[in-house]
Amino acid sequence: MLTINDIVSYHIDNPDVKLAIYTDKISDLDILSKTNSTIIKASSIYEKNSIKHINILDISYNDDIELTISKKAKLLSDIINFCIRPSTLLKSQEQIIEGVLKQLYGICKSYLDRNNKEKAYEISPTLKDVESRLSVYKVGTDGYALKDIMKQIGLFDKELCYQTNIDTNNNLICFIADEEMYENVIWQLIFMDFVYNLRLNNPKYDIISKTFINGKTK
Repeated sequence: MLTINDIVSYHIDNPDVKLAIYTDKISDLDILSKTNSTIIKASSIYEKNSIKHINILDISYNDDIELTISKKAKLLSDIINFCIRPSTLLKSQEQIIEGVLKQLYGICKSYLDRNNKEKAYEISPTLKDVESRLSVYKVGTDGYALKDIMKQIGLFDKELCYQTNIDTNNNLICFIADEEMYENVIWQLIFMDFVYNLRLNNPKYDIISKTFINGKTK
């Protein structure tokens, strides 16, 4: 089992390797805060009126955009399914989610095609944009029911509805599941989604990526 000291030492010796750390040990914060790292505390993201936000719909636009959108749709469906257990979304509702995301990311990609990268990232979709797109579905359709479900579980009211304003490009990213947030499945899904995107995109830039979850290498 690696300790947090081992991971920090590895980072110092291998500065070009991008590391993602997930830990539920708040004591690890002491040594991590002394490094040049981005520390993302679960509680600070979930606080009402927090000044720190992470947009769970963030993606890096690349040749695998269709696959990435599919994965984002799966993430969103998983979050909703967890919140409404024991019920689950209908297949048609999951398809609506993916269709809405394709529309939203398609707008961003159109700016990329015109070499306007800043604008593409500026309008990166959030859950609020998903809510707006779902409003086109009329009463009685799966789309209306889906929007109703998402409203009932408060998904559109969460702090996760805002654009990311945390440096996620740092080579040492530390997710701290403080204050019992390690039991929060939504938070765990966000971390695993981040890791998926990190591992998907880093090879394009010849960057090796490693993930440490409570001291274990993945």
